[in-house]
Amino acid sequence: ATPTPTPTATSEPPPSFDYFAYQPTFFNGVPFGISGRITDGSGSGLGDVTVDINPGSPVVTDGEGYYLFTTQTSGPYVVRPEKAGTIFDPAFRNFTLPPSVLDADFEAAPDPYP
Repeated sequence: ATPTPTPTATSEPPPSFDYFAYQPTFFNGVPFGISGRITDGSGSGLGDVTVDINPGSPVVTDGEGYYLFTTQTSGPYVVRPEKAGTIFDPAFRNFTLPPSVLDADFEAAPDPYP
């Protein structure tokens, strides 16, 4: 009998994927992560939002509003989205890693006082 090939694990998610469904034990060999989605009031994803993660480096949402930050450092993190002319609810969120956080979501609205 011909053996059936076994799919190989990949450290890279597909270019467009659901961060909530993708829950690897390790992502690119990194044990912790914060991911979420930024949406507008209708639930549509908001792209090109800078998500400041302190400590850490900022990340930018994709076209569907998803973002992903990975780290090797456990401890407290503050997550704050930023985009000119936009306010977010909540304005920021606090997390302690581990465990990884897969639902660090925010809702965006136009800033009434730009």
